[in-house]
Amino acid sequence: MLQVGAGEDFQIDLTTPPWNNLCPGCENEVILINATNPTTQSVGHITLRGSRNAESQLRVIVGSDLTDIPQVPSEPIAAGCLHWSGIHAIDLNGNAGQDTGIARSIVLAAAVYGNFQGDPNARIEVGRVYRLQASEIGNGVLSIPVHAFQADASYNAINYIVVRNSITAPVIAQDDIYTTARCGIDRVFVGSQLPVAGISGRIAAVRGKINSIVTRGPITTPFTTAQPGIQAGFGIDQIIAGALDAQGHPVPIDISTTVVANATDQNSAYLKIINATGDLTEKVNAGVLGGINNYESEEDDRGIRVDGTITAPISIATTFADGMIIAEDFAPGADIIIGYKLSAQIKARNGSLRRIYVGYNSIESNRGMTGTTSIPYGVPFSRPSIIAAKHIEELHLYAMVASGSVAPNVTADEITQLDVGRMEWGLIEGKTPDRPGFHYPYVKFEKVQVAETFTTWTCGGGFSGQGSQPASCANVVAEIWSDTFDTFEIFGNHGGILHLYTLPWNRDILIGGSLYNYYRLGYSAPDSYPRLLHDAITVDQPQGLHGRIVINQNGVANPDLLDHGYSACAVNTASGFKRFFYQSPLSDDPQFELPTYTIASAPLGGGAIGISRFYLYDSDCFPVNEGSDPPQVLLQSQFSSVCENVPVVGITLQWYGPVRTDLETGSPVVLEFIRFINNTPFGYPVPPAHYSVTVKRGTELGSSREIHIIGKADWAYGAGVYRVKQRAGVSPSGKPFLYCDTVDLQPAVQDFEYWFYLGPDCNCDGITDTEDCPHGGCTCPADFNQDGGVDGSDVQAFFLVWEAGESPADTNCDGGVDGLDVEAFFIAWEAGDPTCGG
Repeated sequence: MLQVGAGEDFQIDLTTPPWNNLCPGCENEVILINATNPTTQSVGHITLRGSRNAESQLRVIVGSDLTDIPQVPSEPIAAGCLHWSGIHAIDLNGNAGQDTGIARSIVLAAAVYGNFQGDPNARIEVGRVYRLQASEIGNGVLSIPVHAFQADASYNAINYIVVRNSITAPVIAQDDIYTTARCGIDRVFVGSQLPVAGISGRIAAVRGKINSIVTRGPITTPFTTAQPGIQAGFGIDQIIAGALDAQGHPVPIDISTTVVANATDQNSAYLKIINATGDLTEKVNAGVLGGINNYESEEDDRGIRVDGTITAPISIATTFADGMIIAEDFAPGADIIIGYKLSAQIKARNGSLRRIYVGYNSIESNRGMTGTTSIPYGVPFSRPSIIAAKHIEELHLYAMVASGSVAPNVTADEITQLDVGRMEWGLIEGKTPDRPGFHYPYVKFEKVQVAETFTTWTCGGGFSGQGSQPASCANVVAEIWSDTFDTFEIFGNHGGILHLYTLPWNRDILIGGSLYNYYRLGYSAPDSYPRLLHDAITVDQPQGLHGRIVINQNGVANPDLLDHGYSACAVNTASGFKRFFYQSPLSDDPQFELPTYTIASAPLGGGAIGISRFYLYDSDCFPVNEGSDPPQVLLQSQFSSVCENVPVVGITLQWYGPVRTDLETGSPVVLEFIRFINNTPFGYPVPPAHYSVTVKRGTELGSSREIHIIGKADWAYGAGVYRVKQRAGVSPSGKPFLYCDTVDLQPAVQDFEYWFYLGPDCNCDGITDTEDCPHGGCTCPADFNQDGGVDGSDVQAFFLVWEAGESPADTNCDGGVDGLDVEAFFIAWEAGDPTCGG
């Protein structure tokens, strides 16, 4: 025992009496140090000099009336002095630190009434710190560096530190000789009662682990990239910063330092718990978040739980399993990166989540966001995997993977950007129910990108795969609920469920591949099983389909619709759900068959569902396309601008998907005037300069599934039948003249013919004429082929029709075809006026 006076420094030389009586090779040698009056006197800095085997413990106790250190590090020690300035050791050659046997042999237990304090050279540098205690009276401050570097099979390098008010100096457990979890820190406690200054010194076990840091004050340790504020190479069990006031209410306590549970070569290092009653303001980096075992208890609080705001990034190299990252809000820049797998929960209680990335730092096949974690048989609970906030800025999931018994779930009122790879199983839905009559609310998106969605099946709670479905198995579906969006694209096949509250007129849903379900993959006979396992797409608001749904956006040329799995989707109309099928024996209503369903789009809301190459939507055209015998629904005066007092209507052609041309001007289609000879139509093209076409051109913004055509006043559009059809060839850019917009490779629209009839209105009164035309209501016969000129081709065209006795040769309009019609034709033809002066 050494009893000293007031605060002087001194050296213990183990080579001189009485210290040379200590056995250099013996364990459990004890040096007890205290002050004459422990409550008022301090002990200075102690230097031990000598030679000793590192494995032969030399137990140094700064305390009162102890013969040995306590049985367990958590047992309190009676203080041996007011303040103490620490200890270090040197060997006989003057070397200090962890490379010396004498320093590594020291096991320290020290208790003071006041502080661990001293001059700038004061420090605690020993093999192992068993217990440091400054919690009785006074300030309770640890302001001298602590460095321990020796551990064994039973104890950490630093076992127990408990101080009343603050740690302001670094506490380091580091062994450059050994790499083991035991080269770490067991327990650090700061603060017995408020107020508490907290921790501003670095706490690190670079080659070990930290079990527990608990403080009633803030953690404000300065840090650098090379030296994080709190660091452990093998992992951290818990960091807790928080306190309750006298009424039992939480006091906001911040963690404002970097936390790293991950050595450069140790991606398996885990971080189990961070709790703060205030904010978390600096980055967190760990190999694994949530612990190694994924099923310890149903009530544990693993993960990162913050009562305030998280303002810095969280990066997990591999897995976040079975826990929670939760805060009131996440500030801009507080991104979360999970390198391999997420099977846990990430939540903002009343604010936003920023950018989240899951599964992009791994090559494993099942990376991404999974459902419940796989847990052993007999564990009675399971935790769903959830990402939830009012608003999510960006969500990037490599995959949503079928795993466990509950689907991975994303819940938010708004998601600015959603990017999901293989969506094998999962639910993306709104957070706040805001649509009466529907169980699930809808999400407001800006940009949605999904690689592929699936319907699969599970048996006995575990994922089984795709293929034929045993009767005892349940469907597992990828499901997205969308309110509004700017862009929405599924790059591959869509085999899940897409719920749209409404689809705005200027928005496109782009599906790269087909619509299908897993039944298709398990049967060889395509028509021998139900196609409607589920509704691949639903628009839930009556008459809510205003925009377009594009299928085969990848542009597979002339896909075999059945072999490619174009299954079905549903649209809720004013009269209930209407299903759209690929034409097959299973279709129960021909007007709802894909890809050419015939119901007009008005009952659906004005939109359409189309498989590229897009078909002409006959019932949506104006006038309706009814083939080569169209009704009389449009007047000459309504098609061209020849009559000033009759509004020009023109014709409108609509397709099932958006169309575009690369022509800067001119027509991407051909307009023909039709003459029937022996009931065979002959088309006479109208020069494109004499009509105008409104269509999306070049790089114009937006998309449209229609083109609009009106005639110009410089051409005599006579009454009769007209036809619009595909323009052959390609434009100067090398693309088809009219191609499927938003579709890869820009394939041409499906070949089509659109027919319409112009009724006579020669006096421009907007009323169908019967007797007020100069030629009895007949088209002027001079320009018989309606090519805009009067020449020999009109004579040839007239006699082809006259010789066949066809009604268009009745040029005098007397109801018959005879020689009088030849006379009437040549009178007009010789006049050379294609309008006959009309």
